[in-house]
Amino acid sequence: MLAFKYLYYRLYDWNHRMWGKSDIPQFNALFAISLLLFSNFYLGMSVIGRLLGRDLFALLGWSVLHAITLGMIIVLIGYLVFVRNNKFQDIARTLSTESKGRRRRNTALCTLYVVSSVALFFMWI
Repeated sequence: MLAFKYLYYRLYDWNHRMWGKSDIPQFNALFAISLLLFSNFYLGMSVIGRLLGRDLFALLGWSVLHAITLGMIIVLIGYLVFVRNNKFQDIARTLSTESKGRRRRNTALCTLYVVSSVALFFMWI
């Protein structure tokens, strides 16, 4: 969970520095991380399905409504973990004290995760 908190913090911090509070960075970061988690779930199910030689979504009877429901659940959980009661401010306060070297390393890892998630998703579909 700490990795996702850190990713949320980096997305929030970047959005806040670029456009300020008027762009509601806490929700932009929430939607970005939710989209990444949803695409990772979809990719994982697709990979497992191909390895098994079956379409897991069809096997489970998944429809667009199920996908929308899953997306809403991911956003709701993210809201409760990162945004509700201004938790994003506590997260930012805690994680903003990291050293320059640690920040550089963690930023590289976050970038690698985001880029590889997006690239793998689009390569697979």
